[in-house]
Amino acid sequence: MTNVVVRQMSFSTDRSLLLLAVDWRVDVRPGQFAMLKAGDWPVVPRPFSICAQDREAGTTSFLIRRKGLLWEQLLRLQPGATVQIKGPLGNGFPELPAPLLVGGGCGVAPLLFVAATRLVAGFYAGVASAAERDFLAPLLPVGTLITVNPQLVTDAFLPGDHAGPVFACGPSPMLRVLSDRYHDGPIWLSLEERMACGEGLCKGCPVRRRDGSVALVCSDGPVF
Repeated sequence: MTNVVVRQMSFSTDRSLLLLAVDWRVDVRPGQFAMLKAGDWPVVPRPFSICAQDREAGTTSFLIRRKGLLWEQLLRLQPGATVQIKGPLGNGFPELPAPLLVGGGCGVAPLLFVAATRLVAGFYAGVASAAERDFLAPLLPVGTLITVNPQLVTDAFLPGDHAGPVFACGPSPMLRVLSDRYHDGPIWLSLEERMACGEGLCKGCPVRRRDGSVALVCSDGPVF
């Protein structure tokens, strides 16, 4: 783990989302993630997709949802504090031009990074509340279609006249629907999964592929 300094912290008005920027200058591919730890508890770091980089400022940003023990530690931080990071880890999305992007919740994070590196054919984002919509809207490309719970982002995306590669990240049910119902181009799914090491050592994040083989989300993915 590497100690890095917190540069900026921005919260949604309902404090359900945090955009955390740290001083961490590293080469990253969209879709990769890092293990993040703040303080002594919880002992095990947590995985977060990298959502943005500012190469001029030397910062890397993460989109974090209010959940679990790490959130309580993050609330105690101020700019200038130190957190611990390991990464970048995992694989990333392929270097394809003009993908369609579909994200649910914090699954928009790696897709924001994709959209910052190339033109995209469309961006569909599903969020839990109006507060999250208002927080994320300035970060999303112009023309992004945002759905708010209970409307499902898949219900907005799938009926459209789409063709071409799709990059998606979000809850497992959302990814399952996309995988089963989108047939007009290849699709790459970035899986969200709890993990302890991020490098395939603990083997704590197994998933079963369609062919029956077992893969680890951290080292074989998170993009499949």
